Amino acid sequence: MPHSASTEELVTYMVELRVIIFIECASLALLVYDYLLTSGQEIGLVWRDSPWNLGRVLFFLTRYLGFVGAFLSLYVDTARSLTLPGCAKLTQVTVFVIMGEMFVAEVILTLRSCTALVATGIWQVTRIHLSQNDQGEVLHATFRVCPPYYGSASSLGFIILVAYESVIFSLTAVQAWGSLWRQPESSILVRVFFTDGLCTNFSILSFCIANAIIRYRHSSVYVNLLTSSVF
Repeated sequence: MPHSASTEELVTYMVELRVIIFIECASLALLVYDYLLTSGQEIGLVWRDSPWNLGRVLFFLTRYLGFVGAFLSLYVDTARSLTLPGCAKLTQVTVFVIMGEMFVAEVILTLRSCTALVATGIWQVTRIHLSQNDQGEVLHATFRVCPPYYGSASSLGFIILVAYESVIFSLTAVQAWGSLWRQPESSILVRVFFTDGLCTNFSILSFCIANAIIRYRHSSVYVNLLTSSVF
């Protein structure tokens, strides 16, 4: 590859990385803002009055793993003092946190039938092996940034999530049709439950599809962007 072409690709990567950092900062700010808005209700309903059980543990995991994943993603993209092995290890931890957060969210959505999904998810996460970008060493030596990494198992995880979320969304839509349109006398709680559930399922499904498309069709710098910013 000519040196000029290689230099152009490096500069393009740094420009794209800058956009990613801006988006991650904005996403983290929204996450903190949302937490401040709901922290009072959380303290009153969960921290004080709720007994310790599986539901409470899952709530805390899905509530705070998002902060951990967002901070780790931002740190990986902004750190300039890490070695290449350090970048690989920190990226591996970030992938574990993000994938773990996604599977915990799926457990909450399908608590009664989650055993096979969780077993598959844990198995896939433990099998994630990262491979470095072809120009990773040059990027690190020139700009001191952590290069992008690839993980075949994490890619498979997004495909599984797309298929799984499609099934969950379809089943929820069928149940909502029976409860809302065929039974107009349903309570407000039931209406809110199905409306919010459909919106949540649709959002997760949309971002899983978008993340899978970005992973295979666009620059590797955008890998996991939607995951770290949304889940």
